[in-house]
Amino acid sequence: MANCIRPIMQGDAYFIIFHVTVDDNEVDISKISVIEFMVGSLKKYYRKDDSDVTYDEKRQRFFFPLAQEETLGFKGSVQVQIRVKDISGVVIGKQVGSINIERSNSDEVL
Repeated sequence: MANCIRPIMQGDAYFIIFHVTVDDNEVDISKISVIEFMVGSLKKYYRKDDSDVTYDEKRQRFFFPLAQEETLGFKGSVQVQIRVKDISGVVIGKQVGSINIERSNSDEVL
């Protein structure tokens, strides 16, 4: 359903890039109502009109932004899940995996 997993150091700030598929098929974005992305307890959503997560149609990838303040709160490892709701109301969820969190010696936001 997605490929994105790599270690995160506390205090990192960048995008996690998700390639979302359902049953090994590309997601037809025109048929999606909402996608919920969970990284640990951090939830962000893709919606056509109001999104935390952005979608690059050309690359067919979703960009989940991480702020330093958010990653400073991660410890150990975090689970990654995605739930896709289509316009007919069907919801399909997937446990993607876990991300190892590397401890930072600094807790300062740059």
